[in-house]
Amino acid sequence: MSGRPISDRATLSLGETGVPRCPPGPVPGVLGRGLSRLYALGLRLDQAKYDNAARVARLPIPVVSVGNLTVGGTGKTPMVAWCVRTLRAGGRKPMIAMRGYRKRGSGESDEEGEYRRLFEREGLETPIVAQPDRAAGVRELLEREPGAADCVVLDDGFQHRRLARALDVVLIDCARPATRDRLLPAGWLRLPVSWLKRADAVVLTHAELVPASFVDRLSREVVDAGGPEPIAVCRHAWGGLWVSEAGEDRELEVEDLRARRVVACCAIGSPDGFLRGARQAAGGSLVGEMVLPDHDPFAPRTVERLIDLARGSRAERIVVTEKDWSKLRGIEPVRWPCAVVRPRLELRFDRGESALAARLLAAVAGEG
Repeated sequence: MSGRPISDRATLSLGETGVPRCPPGPVPGVLGRGLSRLYALGLRLDQAKYDNAARVARLPIPVVSVGNLTVGGTGKTPMVAWCVRTLRAGGRKPMIAMRGYRKRGSGESDEEGEYRRLFEREGLETPIVAQPDRAAGVRELLEREPGAADCVVLDDGFQHRRLARALDVVLIDCARPATRDRLLPAGWLRLPVSWLKRADAVVLTHAELVPASFVDRLSREVVDAGGPEPIAVCRHAWGGLWVSEAGEDRELEVEDLRARRVVACCAIGSPDGFLRGARQAAGGSLVGEMVLPDHDPFAPRTVERLIDLARGSRAERIVVTEKDWSKLRGIEPVRWPCAVVRPRLELRFDRGESALAARLLAAVAGEG
């Protein structure tokens, strides 16, 4: 396998029993543990002000937060999309609010572009606010477009206690169990596991990456840490592929990758699920992989490396994430040596989908 830069987070490591090992943080060892204690102290001081209800902002419409405890991805984007669809099916008019991480000037952030394309393809008009002060952004949109939304789904809002919410949904990646990790910088936790006590609903994601017995064990660990019994367990699956032709997206079957020479590239916090999906779709192996740090900007030199990797591997398909396509879609099509495709990601629940939907709809109705 060629062309694989080192990621800022190691990929999934399973022990002999199939239990995932959390990779060391950016500063491992004694120094990292000391810095973690300082980080924890700073976090407590910063968050103490929100114990006063007067410091917490309230919006005129109910707020649902989808978040996690760790740096990097746990499946927030497909879960937010699931919440939007579920709320719409329940007769609500949801909007999405996010910080707009690494938003480019007056343009859109990677996640904002991903949501916009997703809901446009589905024919769903979903307002999106992407700015650091999400409360102000939501208020501005409601003043500008009264009635545009009657509830808000926060993308990555668990740690932002400044905004009151009706429901806090916390995701835990089975392949990177927060219950076994350390606080930054010794580990990858940005919030301590004790914060699970603040969660209204815990969902275990990426169940496809670990044995079923470990999912049950992780559920017990969440409860032992003071969190609620996980309400649902889900896995990520590829429901299809998107390819852009003449400026329009066209859907392909996942089977399009079967037995082809495929190069996979991603710049996401937890690449394990994406790489596993790419290998399965291609029939067991890839001819090249590039794993880049989360939110990598795909500078011209990086794009050239990807093109060279695909060309040198005689690739027939390059597969990237929808989030990364937000940065790559501006590359002239003639530069690619083969078609660039993106998976259409789906959440498939092993259990708890109806219970989570009922909790979500009750919360925005004020019945939670």
